[in-house]
Amino acid sequence: MRSVLLAAAVSAGATLLFSTSAVADQVIADDLIVQGSNCIGLDCVDGESFGFDTVRLKENNTRLKFDDTSTAAGFPANDWMLQANESMSGGANRFMLVDDTAQRVPFSVSAGAPQDALVITASGEVRAGRFVSQGAATLDQAPADPDAVLGGLRTLDLSTATFAADPGAPRHLGPTAGDFHRAFGLGADDGTIAPADMAGVALAAVKALDARVTALPPGSAGATGPQGAPGPAGPAGSRHPT
Repeated sequence: MRSVLLAAAVSAGATLLFSTSAVADQVIADDLIVQGSNCIGLDCVDGESFGFDTVRLKENNTRLKFDDTSTAAGFPANDWMLQANESMSGGANRFMLVDDTAQRVPFSVSAGAPQDALVITASGEVRAGRFVSQGAATLDQAPADPDAVLGGLRTLDLSTATFAADPGAPRHLGPTAGDFHRAFGLGADDGTIAPADMAGVALAAVKALDARVTALPPGSAGATGPQGAPGPAGPAGSRHPT
């Protein structure tokens, strides 16, 4: 009998030892309130110094995933992610908003960006701290044809409209993205227009018009106009002493 009890005790102890040492997921079927800071990641340590951080992601690949599990027809189900830095060796240091479903990065901020590089004011205006400078970073540069750009501009329809996302906002003037792409072959036909392309089209058109005005021959002098009516007589001068 004692041997049976001893074997049972050993077995129970071994089971308890392995169950407590194993790493298992924790499922909390209720609200969880943490009245303090929280560190998540493989590099979090006991006694983590949080400073003013409330939530900290800490490891060599930090990602915050928004995994939408909607399955019903008509409901949006795109997955998104906030990602800090690229994963590969030599990758860029940048903070990214990732369209995880489409595997695209529609928005990113490079490390070292200047203060207020992009600002949205309280009235909804978007202000860029500096203009895009292409310079030596561009590839396959080719001179533009200002006359061809001016010809494309003549075919471009302009209209005013409000954005569907904010129909109560002020109206905006411009072409549609599709018409702009067909007229000039610039950018991607994805429903967007690059501001630099619009500025380039305007500059090329002005250059073409300036060349045409400069090339015009000087006109001949016009005919002399009719003589105007004589003005009123001035006051009489003083008499010369005799």
